[in-house]
Amino acid sequence: MRTRLRRRLLEDVADRFNDVDDLNPFLDLGVQEVQKRLLAIEPEATKTRDGGDLVAGQDFYALPPDLWRLMKLETSADGVTYSKVTRITDRQADAGDVGFVLWSRSYVRLNPAPTANVVNGLRITHISGMRMPTDATVCPLPDDLHMLAVKCAHKLALADLGEPTDRLDAEIAADFNSIPLYSEGSAESTKLELDFPQEYDAYR
Repeated sequence: MRTRLRRRLLEDVADRFNDVDDLNPFLDLGVQEVQKRLLAIEPEATKTRDGGDLVAGQDFYALPPDLWRLMKLETSADGVTYSKVTRITDRQADAGDVGFVLWSRSYVRLNPAPTANVVNGLRITHISGMRMPTDATVCPLPDDLHMLAVKCAHKLALADLGEPTDRLDAEIAADFNSIPLYSEGSAESTKLELDFPQEYDAYR
């Protein structure tokens, strides 16, 4: 993808843009721009799930990095069957209510704390920012959206130089407008269905 971006910038050999300091960050932001537009079309389009172990007596648990939205938190007594946990406020937890507190973007607090160790006892459904920090990183977007991420990165690179982006803006807008054509339409639902590579979790 970095090679494609450099071609679009008409710069086969690094001159105005360095690979590590310039193009990689532009691609990273380009991927996230596509993700934001996808979420505007379908709020659950890029949701994923992570798990972890419950530890007896431990009430704080780390959330996935780059968290954008916590959709559901579940716990299990056996690592097989899960139950949804209700979100509560910190004040409610202090008062003895049962549930979880979104303490910050990095941690949740379970109240009460687990009384036993459970392998895979915690399951979190969430949306986190997609990342592509290096050219070697597998792009987490579906293959047919890779070029759109490159175009968004191209726009960022031009804007960084103070060059006009009007023509590229129109091209990107047209591409985004075509995204609903990939959706699975029916009389009951127009939810956008996207097949994200399983290996994405390794690069989030």
